[in-house]
Amino acid sequence: MLDLRSKRVRRRLKCTTSELLDPDWQALASDGAPALSQSIGAVAAEVGYEALLAPSAAVRGTVTLVVFPGTLLAGSRLIPHGLRVR
Repeated sequence: MLDLRSKRVRRRLKCTTSELLDPDWQALASDGAPALSQSIGAVAAEVGYEALLAPSAAVRGTVTLVVFPGTLLAGSRLIPHGLRVR
């Protein structure tokens, strides 16, 4: 699991929470460019991460869970604890 809430992880990726939550991602998308979070997600799936957690740009103060079904390992399970689904 790649946890983009982690300051250590963001530092290694050389990005900030503000960049992940860039409110202008729709403008980027209309120009055909993916948002930073989408690019990170694509690479995470490509290198084999099963999922990622990231601060939500859509609903501030919440977390987004992204699962990459194509990279799930045999026997992997998703067991949420303390999560509220909106």
